[in-house]
Amino acid sequence: MASHQLTPRITGSASSSSPPPAASMKLFIDVDGGAPRVVFAEAGKDAVDFLFSILALPLARADALLGGAVGSVGNLRASVETLDPAFIQPGAARESLLHPTVLSPPAARAELSFHPPLHLPHTHLRDYAVDCGRTFTDGRGAACPSCGDEMTAVARYVPPCPGSSTAGASGFVAATSRYVVTDDLSVFPAPTSAASGVAVFRDLGVRNVGALRQMDVQLGRKEGKEILKASLQSKTVLTDVYLRRRTAPGGERTHPTLEYANATPGRLYSYS
Repeated sequence: MASHQLTPRITGSASSSSPPPAASMKLFIDVDGGAPRVVFAEAGKDAVDFLFSILALPLARADALLGGAVGSVGNLRASVETLDPAFIQPGAARESLLHPTVLSPPAARAELSFHPPLHLPHTHLRDYAVDCGRTFTDGRGAACPSCGDEMTAVARYVPPCPGSSTAGASGFVAATSRYVVTDDLSVFPAPTSAASGVAVFRDLGVRNVGALRQMDVQLGRKEGKEILKASLQSKTVLTDVYLRRRTAPGGERTHPTLEYANATPGRLYSYS
């Protein structure tokens, strides 16, 4: 197998005026007949954390980011925004629907996160406790379910110090591994042996490893929005975003120019 593994590449066309990339991925593109397609991307923690953070993105937030592209969700969002307060239940807050608090781990880098800054309730409401200290409430005078006393003592939240063990690591996945992201956004750890690497190629329908080309791409907020939109509509997300997003003057979709570098024997992965 080693004699057939090549490391060709595709030269990108990144503009020198583009902002610094927030994250990067290496695309592996199959050019063996027909239109080129992304087989998978090799990505690090920052890119994978962003992809997983899409799962925690509220629909209203996604619809606002995409300019009303999430079907009829925009109509629901607009209805909540414009509903007369006379028809809103006392104590209910429209912000809880339009901008719900998300406690799931967001993208590790702020440049990639589509979540607004996290503001927990204790930043603007008081929490109350009782001497037993087992339960808290935001309703002063509520009965403690443990001891039965009224909860009237003001409790103060103390956030963990940055970098402390209780603060936890940012993001979701471990930074000690590289990851494979398929065209339909399935994610799994990159193979660490030749046998498992061959199995990945086989499972993804690669018939000729020598026909794979590489392209380094950036994943910033612009690409992130395109991935978010494509993930709601397509099973070929990476191909759609990175190979089909260019449009010719006549409206025809075009692919980037594939330029073959001098292929040298090597491995597609650095097996340990």
